[in-house]
Amino acid sequence: MRVHCVLIVVALALFGCGEVTTGDEVTTGGGAGTGGGAGTGSGVDTILTLDHEPMALAQPATAHVTLWGHDAYVADASATAVARYTFEVEALPVDLELDVPENPHTLIDQGFGPVEREDARFYFSVEIDVGSDGQICEDDLVQDYDRSDFMSFALAPPEEHRIFVKEYGSECSPIDH
Repeated sequence: MRVHCVLIVVALALFGCGEVTTGDEVTTGGGAGTGGGAGTGSGVDTILTLDHEPMALAQPATAHVTLWGHDAYVADASATAVARYTFEVEALPVDLELDVPENPHTLIDQGFGPVEREDARFYFSVEIDVGSDGQICEDDLVQDYDRSDFMSFALAPPEEHRIFVKEYGSECSPIDH
C-alpha cells in the first residue's frame, strides 16, 4: 500500500493538480552555462549535467531548472517549487552548479502543515528557452524523460546528477515561473 501511495504522489508531483508555490529563485549566469555560487546557501552544491549530443547554440539560451519538493505520504497535492535557477547556456552538454537551499524540506508547502525531513522527496525539472522569448516552443529543449532516469531523492540532491534534454516539438506554452 505504501508503494502505491508513493507512486501516486510522484505522478501528481510530476503533473501537478493545483497552484504551484514557489520557494527561492536563484539567477546565475556565466559563459557556456557554468553558473554558480549565487544561491540561498547550504554549502551543498549539486553539479547538474544537461546532456544532449554536442551542439553549439546560435545564441545564448536560458536554462530554467526547478528543484521540486513534496511530502512522499501526501496524495492529491502539487509539489512545491523549492528553488528555481536560471542559467545562460551556449552549448550542450553543459554542467551547471546548483546551490541547494539549506533544509529544503522547510520550503515545501502543500497546504497540510510542515513536512518532516524524513518524509520529504525532491526532483529536478529542466526547460531550455533557446529563443529566450519566455515560452517553450518547437525548437526549445525540455527534459527527455525517456532517456533520463526519473530520480527522486530524499534529504538532499546527489552531488552529481544528469538530465537528458530533447527538442520540445510542440506548440508554444509559457514557462512556468
